[in-house]
Amino acid sequence: MPLVENFAAQSNWKEEWDKTLRVAEAEGQLTLYGCCYEYDRIVEEFKKKHPKIKVTTVLAAGGQFGRTGSSGKTRREISTGRL
Repeated sequence: MPLVENFAAQSNWKEEWDKTLRVAEAEGQLTLYGCCYEYDRIVEEFKKKHPKIKVTTVLAAGGQFGRTGSSGKTRREISTGRL
């Protein structure tokens, strides 16, 4: 990624995060996909700040998100623009 695009992406993170929060609040939920990390502390702090948003975590090794099974939902969300 060229430096200018990288800078633009970094400076735009707050706007994207605010958009994510608005959508999550409207839907009433947020799904956090990740691997190799215990998200409990982060999720608890998020819930304190955003009590109206239910948080679901999906943990798997990175390569598992591209396979069948629980990743079927991931592929559907990507194909419909929800992820």
